[in-house]
Amino acid sequence: MDAAGRLVELITKDELKRSPEAVMQAMQKAQAASDMVMTIRRQGIQSFLQQKAMSLAQGFVDKMAPKALDTVTGRDEGKDQGREKDVKEAPPVVPNDPYYAEPVKKKKKKLLGILGGEGPSVPVVIGSGMRMGGRVLGAPSGTEEEEIVPYQWGLHEIGYTPVDDPQSAWNFVDKDKKNVVVAVIDSGLDMSHPDGPQYIWANEDEAPDNGIDDDRNGYTDDVQGWNFLDNNNDLTDLQGHGSFISGIIASRWNNGIGIAGINPGAVIMPVKVANEEGKTNSFHIFRAIHYAVDNGAKVINISLGSRGISELERKALNYARQMGVFAAVASGNVGENIKDHGPASAKGAFAVGSLDMEGTRSTISNEGPNNGLLAPGDRIISLIASGTGKGLRKSILQEGYYPQSGTSFSTPMAAATASLLLVQNPDFTPDDIEDILHRSADEMYTDGWDDKSGAGRLNASAALQHIAQRPVTLKITQTKYNLNDDKKVESIDVFATVRGRFDSYVVELGKGEHAAKFEQVAGPYTQAADHAWLARLEKNAVLRGSDKWILRVRATDKDGREHLAQVLLEIQ
Repeated sequence: MDAAGRLVELITKDELKRSPEAVMQAMQKAQAASDMVMTIRRQGIQSFLQQKAMSLAQGFVDKMAPKALDTVTGRDEGKDQGREKDVKEAPPVVPNDPYYAEPVKKKKKKLLGILGGEGPSVPVVIGSGMRMGGRVLGAPSGTEEEEIVPYQWGLHEIGYTPVDDPQSAWNFVDKDKKNVVVAVIDSGLDMSHPDGPQYIWANEDEAPDNGIDDDRNGYTDDVQGWNFLDNNNDLTDLQGHGSFISGIIASRWNNGIGIAGINPGAVIMPVKVANEEGKTNSFHIFRAIHYAVDNGAKVINISLGSRGISELERKALNYARQMGVFAAVASGNVGENIKDHGPASAKGAFAVGSLDMEGTRSTISNEGPNNGLLAPGDRIISLIASGTGKGLRKSILQEGYYPQSGTSFSTPMAAATASLLLVQNPDFTPDDIEDILHRSADEMYTDGWDDKSGAGRLNASAALQHIAQRPVTLKITQTKYNLNDDKKVESIDVFATVRGRFDSYVVELGKGEHAAKFEQVAGPYTQAADHAWLARLEKNAVLRGSDKWILRVRATDKDGREHLAQVLLEIQ
């Protein structure tokens, strides 16, 4: 094995008896591979690529890749023993980006020796660290030692499997060509990372660095985006969060280094709103959303938020939706109710929560009304922006990649999948995209939509094949608690979205957190609802006798099947 723990060559006992010199040959191969690994660790991948250029980089890839297309000598067992034959192994994994390839579980075998030491474990940053108005969204930033996550498990989890899998989501869309503009409203972008997005948005109507607002859009020299924090065109990522998000969406694909982006043809529009501490405010976000929409973005990723509701954010997201732009928004990382957080609770926000590596909802992931679905957000590997990563070991910084956890990193998986849907059909509206993502998701905790998992687990393969697991989009989008002068709940207004092939739907209540019996309190309705008000639940009329209730909307489709959306109501 080499210094990275990769198997270079396996020598059986019989082969060793026949050819003792095979040990030295194998050790020489392992030493050569180890030297290459240690060179990269010592110099860092950027320096390695610059100094050794493509020939050395390709040499490393050739050494590390499985000898899939080589003809190897093997021996048959039994009556054909002793006769050599040619054996062709399986082709290499595509994409061949090292952090993408899933480790193959093999039976343990006795090894002759290991050259070099073990690689450093990678610290995991818990929480997205993005803030608004000085308030942290999610768990405090920090590091703790964890076992290294050696591959992009999240992509495999949602259907972005190697392309030799007929059901791989990548097989149903032309992802390689330059395609959809995706705005990343965040902390900026490191454009120097060798594995960063291949396509960066360019304002063709703006001449660079002439000090003139050529296109008269109010932003002088905004040739590749805008910095609303400092009101200039400096998009340098001093925090690293924006570069990390952009890497998940559009890192270069199948280039033999680093990670694989979900949509390598996406055109990233960096819009900077957050400083090196991850702080921003609603006004910056409001302006950033308008800028992205007005300059051609078709998908927006917003991996930030806070407690509290901003009318500015609501208006901006509503504007994006009206203009046909899909906005994926992180649900938040404090395990609280989405209804109290913005901008995830806003109409026009497709809120995305986090799955852990066990396939369950992360405990930090916010829940409640307007929860869209869940996507992997636990120990997700992506890019380290130059000059960031304070507190990380030097060896990790040199590698150029590390894992983080939080709904911030679930969100770009949904945003990137939305962009691929637009590659398939540029005429899709935000509602079309939401319907496809909802109806193709894998249900998790209940039949239908629920406040903990939304529509369920993102299934990109089913989405890009337009496989609907249900004919109705049904979601409770808001539960508005109305308080009296004593700050006690007086009533609750219920809002929902109902679209698709349905006949009618009703609003029902069940007493207790684990209600088994439900009573109809509103409906039936036969008209589609778009984040529409359905009912007011008066405490003294229908919410008596318990401080916990299950609210649900029950729809009947054209074939007579029932579909549910349900949320827990807590009355203090």
